[in-house]
Amino acid sequence: MAFKEYLAFGCCCVLYVYEHINRSLSPPLFPIEASVFGLSPLITGIITAMYNITSIMTLLLMPRITSIEKQKTYLIMGGLILGVFLCIFGLTDYSPNAVVFILTSLSSRMIIGVGGALVVACVYPIASSIFPEKHTLITSALQGCIGLGFILGPAIGGLLYAIGGYMVAFTIPGFIGIVLTIISFLILFVPTLHLSDDTKSISHYAITKFANNFHIIASSLAALILSSQMGLRDSAFSAYLFNIYNFNSATTAFLFTARSIMFFLGTLVNSIPVSRGYSPHMLCFSIILYFSSSLTYFYPEVAPEIGSKGYFLFVLVLHGIADSFVYACIRDS
Repeated sequence: MAFKEYLAFGCCCVLYVYEHINRSLSPPLFPIEASVFGLSPLITGIITAMYNITSIMTLLLMPRITSIEKQKTYLIMGGLILGVFLCIFGLTDYSPNAVVFILTSLSSRMIIGVGGALVVACVYPIASSIFPEKHTLITSALQGCIGLGFILGPAIGGLLYAIGGYMVAFTIPGFIGIVLTIISFLILFVPTLHLSDDTKSISHYAITKFANNFHIIASSLAALILSSQMGLRDSAFSAYLFNIYNFNSATTAFLFTARSIMFFLGTLVNSIPVSRGYSPHMLCFSIILYFSSSLTYFYPEVAPEIGSKGYFLFVLVLHGIADSFVYACIRDS
């Protein structure tokens, strides 16, 4: 029985890592392809940010889910949506013109965001039902999956882009995701029970507390605004590196991977003060740090003096620290 439980928890972790690979795969690579079709930075940023926007909106609007079996169904659906539409997102490389490219890319990112929301909403309740007495361990493990996914996304995407181009960078991870989801469906063991009050749908908890808890309202709005700004920022930064400094996909992926490593380390460190009740104070500080790190874009003239790659590595490391503060506080909320 214990083996089945650990195997089921492993499936949850794999799908959670895959969701964050999806989330981090596009920002370094999509602006390069968008420049080929002549898209403006604004349109490129909107398409990139659409994943986070639709994901958060889906989480807030999802109905209450009280059955673990339904949670499993939604989790598998989310994984399949991520894999299938990531493949479709990669095939937009064959669009005949810019209009088709924009429409297919935008719609694909929106649907992928819905799939990501299903995975995020169902992983925690299922994992909690498997190990109801190990809440801290589950939270720490899944928090590590976030950082791992953000590290693997740019690294895998940059490698595949260098080998086979834009289509390969997305279709191969998409196909792998479909296979992993099918395997998870076949072996995932979920106890037949109903969720307790503390493991109900994230969206149900947020909606029922909306009217009475300002902290939840502020955190939800911050999540929507900051996640949208993150997509716009990352896509604009990637396009900036490609168009102004002629960085190739491998260099850009390396820089974003360094950012993801700092994000992963930051979430581990930030979990200590968050667990001690300092989340509201840290959220205010994280927002200041978050937008302050974005101001570094306005000072690119110092790059030739210290080396453009070194300067932008510093910028992205700073972004990783700022992002870790934001994610730690919002997730705690």
